[in-house]
Amino acid sequence: MTQKPRVALRVIDTERKRSVRLQKERQRLFPAALIGLSVFCVLSIIFFILKKKGWISTGGVAGAVLDDSVHTLIVMGFIPLLIASVILFVVKPPTQLVMGGTHNRWSFLFAPLIGFLAAMAVWCMRELLVSWVEQAARYTALPAYIYTGQLLLDRSIVTTILVLSTAVFVPATALELFLRGLVQPGLLVGTGPRLASLEIAILVALSQFDTSGFVFMAIGSFLVSWVRHNCDSLVASSLMSAGYSLSLLMSGKVFGFAVSTLFSGITMDDTQYRIFLITCLLFLSLLLIAPIAFIQGLGVRTKRQGLIEGRVVYTSERRGSSRFATIILTLILAAAFVGSSLFFST
Repeated sequence: MTQKPRVALRVIDTERKRSVRLQKERQRLFPAALIGLSVFCVLSIIFFILKKKGWISTGGVAGAVLDDSVHTLIVMGFIPLLIASVILFVVKPPTQLVMGGTHNRWSFLFAPLIGFLAAMAVWCMRELLVSWVEQAARYTALPAYIYTGQLLLDRSIVTTILVLSTAVFVPATALELFLRGLVQPGLLVGTGPRLASLEIAILVALSQFDTSGFVFMAIGSFLVSWVRHNCDSLVASSLMSAGYSLSLLMSGKVFGFAVSTLFSGITMDDTQYRIFLITCLLFLSLLLIAPIAFIQGLGVRTKRQGLIEGRVVYTSERRGSSRFATIILTLILAAAFVGSSLFFST
């Protein structure tokens, strides 16, 4: 009868030691995450300036229509992969910290589903807003690389592979490894999950120097960070990112097919189109209830299990100086992005 409590206490003690070790590794990753995020932003700004000055011509290599795709491959692929490789080589964080400690198979299904449906819902809200305020189309357009992908999709096998690589695969792998695998776990030392997600979302959206597509990119990045935190799985966040990007890529075709199928031969006025969009939003909201509830519940269970096993909760890891440094650095980098965009856009 006395063996079971001893075994349970031994397991809890082991979990506590493992959690303390992960906390120390997270604190060790914190400066590397800040430096890596800063280098990512600086290199993105340098690449943007070189393009504007004409010293780097991506259009000359792949054609003007593929300029956005090449830009995405470099900013979302090569640069973050290079920085992530350096951090992994220098800091050597444990695999559990990078990949996450929870690998629920159902999250691998619900995460991309949330991404796909959420992107459709955001697209519906954008169309609804534009139907009332036409000027909003200028500030809530699809990201440039997504729009270019829509133009090139299905033209040929080569262009389709290129589009899927640049718009879906690259952001879901290289960028996710850097942001959600290394930067986000490190930032949690200085900030809470929401603030860390917001900082990453703003900087990643600004790094594309695409004012029109800022809203879609920021919302997508914030949702992916939310999935990473609640699921504690890099695989789930990567699948979420892929689902979100794929949905944006297919949004025009999906809604065009729906309109042509349901209202073939009927010309809708603005009021009817708005009713259709509101109906789609309500339908998408119903579809999102179960996946969101599952992901949110998974986050609650993970946190509760951590308390039972004696793990250190993120809140107790934050220090005032780290939080202040993270916020100030984010503001400086955001100002650098905005200043570079305004100064070199002409």
